[in-house]
Amino acid sequence: MQRETRQRKLIMDILKNSMDHPDALTVFRRAEDKKVKVSIGTVYRTLELLVKEGKAIKFYDASAIARYDARTEFHHHLICKMCGKVQDLETSLLDSEKIKREIEEKTPFKDIEYHLTIYGICEECLKKSRIEG
Repeated sequence: MQRETRQRKLIMDILKNSMDHPDALTVFRRAEDKKVKVSIGTVYRTLELLVKEGKAIKFYDASAIARYDARTEFHHHLICKMCGKVQDLETSLLDSEKIKREIEEKTPFKDIEYHLTIYGICEECLKKSRIEG
């Protein structure tokens, strides 16, 4: 485990207080807004370290940009194909154990872990498209 620096604590705090699943550049800008001197390289390295230590998860949005989430318990994500908004999807909507069991029964893979990302169009974008269309 790495030593807890002021920058690392700030980055983790930003991540914990962000419900929008920010990318590294967004985390960097939020750190700058707090008047803390941190380089973009430090932000990238710290985010990757947090993922490696299990303190954050990393997934990719519809534009293949890495997004980060401090909520590490098992859950999935919904991503808008139009605006890129990310929202948590509670696992109670899916039978995750059944999905794992079926994969293990129908493939040679065992000890299944997965993260599901579902792409769709959010309510706001649907409203905009109806207005514009």
